[in-house]
Amino acid sequence: MAGEEELFDPEVTDALVEVQVGRQRWFWLLLLKRGPRRDQSPGELEAIQAAHLRHLFTLRKRGQLVLFGPVDGAGALRGIGVLTVPTRAEAEALMAADPAIVAGRLRAEVRPWFTMPGDRLPD
Repeated sequence: MAGEEELFDPEVTDALVEVQVGRQRWFWLLLLKRGPRRDQSPGELEAIQAAHLRHLFTLRKRGQLVLFGPVDGAGALRGIGVLTVPTRAEAEALMAADPAIVAGRLRAEVRPWFTMPGDRLPD
């Protein structure tokens, strides 16, 4: 392939890629979307948001939610996260208990996501 030396790092060989792909496993990608109920009063909204964040940070402390945060300018998509629990049913149950979902402010979609464990965002 012409220009391949510029496109690929020479240390990233086919063998290295094969080893890394072999390390991958399934996680659960969390997509938080705008829910059907958006009519809460400012006081209710403040309480829902505080409880929503406590729920997410509790899951984070337990190691069940390793990345999460809001998404800006994405229409109905309000936030994303990565859940580490063994099954989709468990991931969906954890999110069904989220106070913002219970209140109808958000809804959750949980999708399988295949990636490498140990990857992280830079500090």
